[in-house]
Amino acid sequence: MNPLPNVITTARRQPRLLGLAVIVVATLGGVAVTPAPALSPEPQDAFSQGEALLAEAREHLAAQRWASAERAYAEALRFMPGNLEAIEGQREALRMLNQASSIQDVDQETAVLRERARVEFDNAMNRARELLAQNDFNGAMQVALTGQIQLRQNERLFRESEFASRMRQSEGLLTEVDHAREVERLRAEQQQRIEAAERQRAAQEAEASKMKDEIRERLKRVRQLQQAQKYEEALQIIDEILFFDDLEPTALMLKDLLETLAIYSRFSDIQRAKEMNLAADRLEGQSRMIMPRPNRSGPGPRGVSDLMVYPEDWPGLSIMRTGEIGFAESPADRAVSQVLNTRTVAPDFSGNTFEQVVNFMESVTGVKFYVDWKALDIIGVTRDEEVSLQLDEVTSSTVLDRVLEQLGDDIDRPQWAIRDGILTISSDEALRKYVTSVVYDIRDLLFEVPYYGNAPDLDLDSALSQSGNQGGG
Repeated sequence: MNPLPNVITTARRQPRLLGLAVIVVATLGGVAVTPAPALSPEPQDAFSQGEALLAEAREHLAAQRWASAERAYAEALRFMPGNLEAIEGQREALRMLNQASSIQDVDQETAVLRERARVEFDNAMNRARELLAQNDFNGAMQVALTGQIQLRQNERLFRESEFASRMRQSEGLLTEVDHAREVERLRAEQQQRIEAAERQRAAQEAEASKMKDEIRERLKRVRQLQQAQKYEEALQIIDEILFFDDLEPTALMLKDLLETLAIYSRFSDIQRAKEMNLAADRLEGQSRMIMPRPNRSGPGPRGVSDLMVYPEDWPGLSIMRTGEIGFAESPADRAVSQVLNTRTVAPDFSGNTFEQVVNFMESVTGVKFYVDWKALDIIGVTRDEEVSLQLDEVTSSTVLDRVLEQLGDDIDRPQWAIRDGILTISSDEALRKYVTSVVYDIRDLLFEVPYYGNAPDLDLDSALSQSGNQGGG
């Protein structure tokens, strides 16, 4: 029986079924069903819409609204091709609507989806092998895993044996990719080791060549020093060469030779110095045999007797001690010193404070006083220290000495000094900070007593006895 009239009749009774993704075409051989092209929405939106349509279809199916359920399942298959729940639900709705021809169309669509899944899986495996041949292991692994995931998503489209066979194929390819990656890693590591060894060998050869050049240059320098008879310096360079290469034959040979030459050279220098010093000593002895004599007008060292002589320029040397290289007080310091040594005072202190005594001396002498109270406090001297002193007329410097002797203890007593025209009273330690060293030329004050090594021996007993004998005759 030709099912075409029934299909057309059913389509006329249910015009809303035209929303199904099938087209019925009458041919001489029967009916050809071609699925309508599905939309290609975004994956996330398609999944959400498909889930919503499945939920709506389940509600219609539970409420026995077969036509609405069949339309909802058909729409869900547009967004979720190959979804088993949608396919089974659509079959159930069509069965209830007595649409056997539509069920056949669903089976045909399932076969189309199965074939598409096969093609996609085979393409993924072939692409993974191409990437593997190009040593793109990450790309091959990603493509193979993608094909395996798609196969798992379409598991219910295949028979169990076919699905298991394709899974083994994908697992084998993944294992092959892992193995090839490991082999390539080992090969790369081996290549790196070979290249590192080659670089190390080249660096060692370059270092050895550089060392040979340096040794050659040092040997040239040794030869130059040997010609200049600088054997000690040459031996130092030989030691440097042997530090780099302790078996260098030329350096070992030259080391023994240079050590021998250095010994002979040192011996020659010592002999020459000994002879020169001996000659100088003999010359000095001959000069000592010259008897001194008075020399008042020169030339040469001057003296008024034969016991002491002075350099010929002794007046100039004496003047130098008071010149720029000597020490001389400033005019202000000399003026203060003159006042302290000439102006007399008759002190009459009875329990006066140290500060009062200082003020009194400053007013009497007219000299500016500076008291370093901070330094004095360190040694235990304060402004309120009592002073008692009664003397007749004495110089101001004597009064200062007697006053300061009453302050402090035996170890630390105040001292006074003149600096920059001011009389400063402070501790001894503080005043020593301003002490300067002055060097004097006193060569004019020195003389060397002559020593006569060849003077005759005098026997006083023999001389006296001879004198006595001559007197008795």
